[in-house]
Amino acid sequence: MSDYNRKDFTEQAKEKITPDTQKSYTQQASEQISGATDRLKSAITPETQKSTGQSAFDTVRGEHDDAKTHPQGGGKGLLEKSKDAVDLGNKTN
Repeated sequence: MSDYNRKDFTEQAKEKITPDTQKSYTQQASEQISGATDRLKSAITPETQKSTGQSAFDTVRGEHDDAKTHPQGGGKGLLEKSKDAVDLGNKTN
């Protein structure tokens, strides 16, 4: 179950499974707007205020989005992001 005021996981799965050819333009636009809104809420909500399930879902979706944005591996993976978060990335010592 998703957190309060966030797009439900099952709704997102249904949207991904249903081909765009079977959706109206209005439905496609609505999905894009609600998806963008959910991503924004994901970005501005601190991890400490998310449920375990919501946090895991947001992390996986973020990794998927990074892979789509940087298909040749230009994006940082979870390990690199974690190292940067604790200031262990790119140390020369």
